[in-house]
Amino acid sequence: MVFQKRTKENREEQKEAKKLQKLKFKEKIKNFIKNKKAVAMVIEYILTIECFTMLFLLTTPIETKAETYTDGYGIKWEYTLSNNKATNVYISSGTLSSTTLTIPSYLNRYSVISLKSNAFTNCGGYKNLTNIYIPSTVTNIRSNTFSGCTGLTSIEIPSSVTNIESNAFSGCTNLTKIKVNVNNSNYISENGILYNKDKTILIQCPAGKRKKIEIPDSVTSIGSNAFYGCSGLTEIEIPSSVTSIGSNAFYGCRGLTEIEIPSSVTSIGTYVFSGCSGLTSIEIPSSVTSIGNYVFSGCSGLMSIEIPNSVTSIGNYAFQNCSGLTSIEIPSSVTSIETYAFSGCTSITTINIDKNNSSYSSEEGIVYNKTKTTLVIYPQGKEGDIIIPNKITSIGQYAFLECKKLTGITIGNSVTSIGNYAFSGCIGLKKITMPGTATIGINAFFNVTNVEEVILTGNGAMPNYTTSTYSYTPWYTSRDKIKSITIGNGITGIGNYAFYNSTGLQDIYVNKLQSAISFGTNWNSNCYAYVHYSDCTNTISFSLAEGISIESLTNNITDGKINCRDSYSFRIINNNGNKVILKSEGLRTNEPVISKTLIPDEEGVYTINNIKRNIEIIAGEQTNGDLYEAIDENGIKWGYTYQNGEATDVYYRDGTIGEKIIVPSYLEGLKVVSIGRNSESYNILNTTSSNTTVTEIIL
Repeated sequence: MVFQKRTKENREEQKEAKKLQKLKFKEKIKNFIKNKKAVAMVIEYILTIECFTMLFLLTTPIETKAETYTDGYGIKWEYTLSNNKATNVYISSGTLSSTTLTIPSYLNRYSVISLKSNAFTNCGGYKNLTNIYIPSTVTNIRSNTFSGCTGLTSIEIPSSVTNIESNAFSGCTNLTKIKVNVNNSNYISENGILYNKDKTILIQCPAGKRKKIEIPDSVTSIGSNAFYGCSGLTEIEIPSSVTSIGSNAFYGCRGLTEIEIPSSVTSIGTYVFSGCSGLTSIEIPSSVTSIGNYVFSGCSGLMSIEIPNSVTSIGNYAFQNCSGLTSIEIPSSVTSIETYAFSGCTSITTINIDKNNSSYSSEEGIVYNKTKTTLVIYPQGKEGDIIIPNKITSIGQYAFLECKKLTGITIGNSVTSIGNYAFSGCIGLKKITMPGTATIGINAFFNVTNVEEVILTGNGAMPNYTTSTYSYTPWYTSRDKIKSITIGNGITGIGNYAFYNSTGLQDIYVNKLQSAISFGTNWNSNCYAYVHYSDCTNTISFSLAEGISIESLTNNITDGKINCRDSYSFRIINNNGNKVILKSEGLRTNEPVISKTLIPDEEGVYTINNIKRNIEIIAGEQTNGDLYEAIDENGIKWGYTYQNGEATDVYYRDGTIGEKIIVPSYLEGLKVVSIGRNSESYNILNTTSSNTTVTEIIL
C-alpha cells in the first residue's frame, strides 16, 4: 500500500514537473520571439539606412577632375566624369588627318553624354572639317559648341539629344542643313531648319542658307539667335501665327533689305535686327508696345522707320549707329526714351515729338521734357553752333553725347545744372559760353579736348570743386588746347580748385577789379595762365640801335604802359635794314621770354594786336641765346634759339599736324642746325603738347 501511495505521489510530481517544463519552454519561446523581432527591427533599420545611403549616392553627381583619353588617331579628348558618364567633352590636342571627325561614343568605357560649350568653336582650329558625327549617346549640345565651323555643310542630331542650347551652330557660314534623327522626341527639321518637335518654335536656321526663307504657319515663336549671322538671306516671310521674336533672332542678316513684321507679334527681344546693315526700311506693327535695347543697332542702311502709337518705350541703343537715318518721328504714346537710344546716328538732324506726347516735346528737332525746362537729346547730325535759350534750367545726362559736328555752344544763364556726360565726345567744340555758376556733373565734358575759349557768364559765385571734380570742367579736359577763359562781371567768386591743373591755359580774363572778386583755395594751383583784370595794363619798352627811332601811330601808351588787349602801331625811322623784333613773355607764366620777327605792311607800318604780355620792341642786331618763334610755309609755329646767325634747338610750338611732320631747313632765313630744346627738357615735338599722332619726323 505504501508503495502504491508513493507511486501515485511520484506520478503527481512528474505531472507538475512536466507542467513547469512546458511553462518554461513557452517562456523561452516567447522570449525567443521577442528577441527575433528586435533583431528584425535592427536589421530593418540597418537596411533602411543602407537604402538611403545608396539612394543618396545614386542621386548625387560624382564630379572628378578633368579626365583624358587619347583615341586611336592620336586625338586627345578631355572630359569631366559625372555619375560614371563623360560630360563636357572636347578635344585638347592632336592632329586630324581627315576632314571628318567622329566624336567617340565612349571615353575610357564612360559613355559620352554632353559636349562642352565652345568645344569645337572654329572647329577647334581644324579649319578643314566638313563633317562631324555626333554619337547616339549624347543628350546635350551646349551653347557655341560648333560655332565658327565654317567648313561644315551639314550635321545630324541623333535621337538621344534632348537639349540644344543657344548658338550651338552660330557662325557655321557654309552650313545649309541641320538634320534630325526621326526618332528624336524633342526636335525635328524641315528644309534643313531646326524646330522643336511640334514645329511651334523655329530654333535654328543654318547660317549658310541663301536667298528666301518661308517660315511655316505652325510657328508661333522665332527663338533667340534663330537666324543669327544668316548674311546670305535676302527675304524672310514671317507668318501671322508668330507672336514673339527672340533676342538676336536676325542679328547680322546683312542681306535683308526689307522685312515685314506681322501684326500678331507683341514681343520683340533685344538685338533682334542688330547688324542688319542692308535694311532700308521697316514698319513696326501696332501690336508692339516697346522697342528693346539694341533692336536696330547697326542698321546703317535704314533710311526710315515708322514707330506706331502703341509703343511706350524706346530702349538703350535701340537705333545705335543707324547712320542712314536723318529724321525720326516719336508718337504721343512714348513715355520713356533711354539715354543712348540714338547713339551713333550721325546723320540725324531732327527728332520730332508728337504735340500730344505727355512726357516729351521738341523744338527745331531737339528733344526736351514736356515743360521745356530740360534739354534731353540733341541730334548728333546737327552742325555748327547752338544757343540754348534762357527758359532751359538743366541739360540732361548724355544730352549732347558724341555730337562731333557741334563747334560752339552758348548756354543761357538760367541753366543751373549740366548732367553727367552731357557733352561727352563733342570733339568738335571750340568755344563754350556757359554760366559759371552752374553745377557740372560727372565727366560732363569727357573727351572734349579741342576747346580753345571758354566764357563764363551768370551772376554769383562759381561752385567749389575738389581734387577730383575739377576734372569734369571743359577747361581741364581741353587743357592742352585751351587758350583763354573769360570770367564775366557777374561772377563774384572763383571756387576752390576751379582751374586746378589747367596746365595749357594761357590767359584768364576777369572782367572786374581784382578787389571785387573772391578766390577759393588752390583756385589756380598748377595753372600757369596770366590773370588779367579789368584794370590790367602791360609794360611796353623799346631797345633801338644808334640812329633808329620810333614813330607811334596810336596814342595809347601812358608812362610806358598799355591796356591789356589793346593794339599798337608804329613805324621805324632810319632802320638801315635791321630786323624789328618783338620780345614778349611766354604763353604761360612758367615759360621763358619768346621773340619773333615783325613784318611791316606795304606802307611800312608794324602792328601788334591784342597785347596780353609785357613786351619789348627791338630794332638792331639779334642776340645770341635769345628764344624765337617763327611760322613755316605750312603754318606750323616753331621755336628756336638764335646762335651766330643760325637757328638751333628747334622744336614744334603750335599748329595742326598729322602723322607726319617736316622740320624746315630754314626759319626766317636762318639755317636750322639742331633740333630739340634739351636744356628745357623739350623734345622735337615739345613735351608739353598732346601731338601723339605723329609717327614720322622728316628732317
